[in-house]
Amino acid sequence: MYAIGYDTEMASETYNGVVVEITGVNTNGYTVADGDSFSLSVDVRLAGTRQLLSDVEAADLSAYVDISGVTGPGLTTLPVTIVAPNGATVESVSVPNVTLYVDVFTSRTIKVDVENTYSSPYTIGQIKQDAYVVTVYGPESIINNLEAYAHFDLGTVVTGSFTVSGNIQLRDVVTKAPVSNPYVT
Repeated sequence: MYAIGYDTEMASETYNGVVVEITGVNTNGYTVADGDSFSLSVDVRLAGTRQLLSDVEAADLSAYVDISGVTGPGLTTLPVTIVAPNGATVESVSVPNVTLYVDVFTSRTIKVDVENTYSSPYTIGQIKQDAYVVTVYGPESIINNLEAYAHFDLGTVVTGSFTVSGNIQLRDVVTKAPVSNPYVT
């Protein structure tokens, strides 16, 4: 005589602090901005037999966001995928989707244009410019549309030679609007 027992009592259990990783190689060369410092953990609720769930710990679960299918630069929302043990099903995830900024990150050297304003009837002679170029690093879709400039308001009274200094600004080539992007340095 044989006795076979099956654990069929179903249960649910929540596992806290499952670490989410970024995975996938994107064929377009896109990577995640601040991907090295990406940090996210989620809470996962699993369903399964009571016996199965009693043997599972949060460290037994894995979670990832796959960027391999991203087709364009910018903000993209991707699902958090959970890998659970055989026989368990994912009921819920505390953060089911993550929004990431993806692009090809590169550097570009840009010529700095000097702009100045002054009141007539004055004229400006030779401008000696110390900074001719600036190198920027950031999302290719942004930095390919940038120009650099330095603007000086020389006022109304100029009686001799003088020195001015200022900040280099970045702006959109088409709209001329200043560009402020946390991923451009």
